[in-house]
Amino acid sequence: MTATSAVADGDEVHIAALEHLFGGKLKDLMRRVDEGTLPPVPVAMALQEIIEGRFVVGGLLKFVGYLKLKAVSRFVVADNFKVGNVIGGRRIGWIGENFQHHYGDVVEENVPARIVYIWELIKRSLDEPVITILGGADEPNTQTHLAHTFQFMELGEKGKGRLDGYANFGYKKSPKDGVLWVPNWDVRGGKFSVEAGSSSYPFESDDGNRVSGG
Repeated sequence: MTATSAVADGDEVHIAALEHLFGGKLKDLMRRVDEGTLPPVPVAMALQEIIEGRFVVGGLLKFVGYLKLKAVSRFVVADNFKVGNVIGGRRIGWIGENFQHHYGDVVEENVPARIVYIWELIKRSLDEPVITILGGADEPNTQTHLAHTFQFMELGEKGKGRLDGYANFGYKKSPKDGVLWVPNWDVRGGKFSVEAGSSSYPFESDDGNRVSGG
């Protein structure tokens, strides 16, 4: 029996994709351990760290965890991201002009349930290396729906976000120019501030900031 013979067609496609993604790398890893060019015990320890969710990718992003976010049939940004609205017990105190311009009239329809991964920058970085690690500008999972960003904020202490002045951000294409912008939020003085930055602008995000996607 093959690894895919007892699963549904959709699952077969998913498993085949995983085998394509990991199979060659795992074989190469085992080959290098076998030939002695990698030390077996540290490699086994490193793999255990990955299994337990303790790893850094590209010397830049530390894995924090994941959030299971709900499907949303319709999400009207203007109704939810509004100064004065309360999200998870905290009030929105400020929304920046860029966020209003690029997303203020966005309505997301049929947003699917999704596991969103949360990462923390371990050093300052421009957006381009972060986007590359998350899968690239054209990879759908690099982007985060604003409905899910709202849920992320709503979770408060139960979520994986920073609530101590550090920024939390993701990526989403703007309907205004068709390129990735960077919706972001933080908590200062007990209130949310929300804005969006340009992913192509030479601005570095601070270490400690958290990003969703991938």
